[in-house]
Amino acid sequence: MKLAHKTGIVVLSVCLISGTWLGCAAPEAAPPTEPGAEPVKIVEYNVVEIGDYSGPYAEISKWTSWGEHAFVDWWNDNRGKDLGIKLTIKTYDGRYDPGVVSSIWPGALASDKPLGVWGAGGSLISALKGRIADDEVPILQTGGCYGFLWAEGMNWIISPRPTYVHEGMSALEWLLKQWPEEDLPIKFADPCTKGIPAYEEAQVGIEKAAMQEKYAGKLEFMGPIWMPLKPVDVTDIVRPFVDDGLDVIITQTSISHGVATLRACQALGVGNIPQIVSTHDCLWMFATVLGGYEELEGWYEVAAQTSPTDHEAFCFKEIWKNYRPAEADLVKDWNYCTTYYAPGLVVLLKGVEVAATELGNENLTGADIYNAVLSTEMNEQDTLGVFRGAKWEMDSPFPKVETLGCQLGTVKNGENTLATPGWIPVPEIPRW
Repeated sequence: MKLAHKTGIVVLSVCLISGTWLGCAAPEAAPPTEPGAEPVKIVEYNVVEIGDYSGPYAEISKWTSWGEHAFVDWWNDNRGKDLGIKLTIKTYDGRYDPGVVSSIWPGALASDKPLGVWGAGGSLISALKGRIADDEVPILQTGGCYGFLWAEGMNWIISPRPTYVHEGMSALEWLLKQWPEEDLPIKFADPCTKGIPAYEEAQVGIEKAAMQEKYAGKLEFMGPIWMPLKPVDVTDIVRPFVDDGLDVIITQTSISHGVATLRACQALGVGNIPQIVSTHDCLWMFATVLGGYEELEGWYEVAAQTSPTDHEAFCFKEIWKNYRPAEADLVKDWNYCTTYYAPGLVVLLKGVEVAATELGNENLTGADIYNAVLSTEMNEQDTLGVFRGAKWEMDSPFPKVETLGCQLGTVKNGENTLATPGWIPVPEIPRW
């Protein structure tokens, strides 16, 4: 299928100034692929990451940076050379502050002319979602999607993962299949903080999803466990839930919430009530804080992407193994922080491949990449083993759920392991 051309006026003059193309570096000749072949012109393009290197999530930036560079370096060597394209990551510190991100973006847009932009979750979306369609540069959403983005449709934001609520409900549906029928319903609750939009809207989504008729008598949402953003002792807050038979906790907010809730359960004498966590507060991060996995026995982590414990995945065996930095440990440094940017990044890389194949390798724009992604259905080979597959429609920034799948990790006998070989379904849930 031919790609749709951009609508509107595109003011990208093909000017030659001092030997440099406007918008990308001057083409250079790559070595011929075979004797006598014409040299392939290598055109350089920029992609932009606005991460958090001095803000609240700066402690994970080492791993996110290692991961993104491994993927791009692998692609440049193994795919880009054949297409005549080299991608360069331009990194900015947005400090997880929408105001800082907003101030960075106009300069990055003008100077880097990027094919795509990604970064530290909610701050990037908050800062750019109102203008990104006019800029015609796709945002590659790195974490789980938010319900308010779902309501707004695609709008130049491409999310390979469904909402955090979809992922949490996927884990609960899997648990229902393991749970003794006589002990149903599963009673669950979620730590939350008032005044944090991403936290509050996910809580509303979980409540609405759990109220579906198909879960009647099977799931009982006990409500949000309201606590401060930086909790200290929440024993009295958690007590009513424990007294009412709390079985499972969905913690998709923060490490602080998860640890505080764990300590409260221990103080109340019920030990370790299992928690279901996500990528930005993954089991590896909890183990790092707690000094090991011992206190996390029976916990789960869920995401619509490959678990870091799956060492048979292409992204681990071929990319991380061969392109990680010298100081990175092959196993210990491969975690959900390392792969946090990977889902959006492999979508961008596939979009570049499709666009270059259709349009040639010169003068590509963010709009070309966006159109390429929308024209493409991705399978697990296309995603480099990072997620199951994807096919987008305009009414949502994330793919149709039937093309997706989740994986579930768990702590068993003090080790983080894969609970669900293969993929578990992502359920249909109502909009909220």
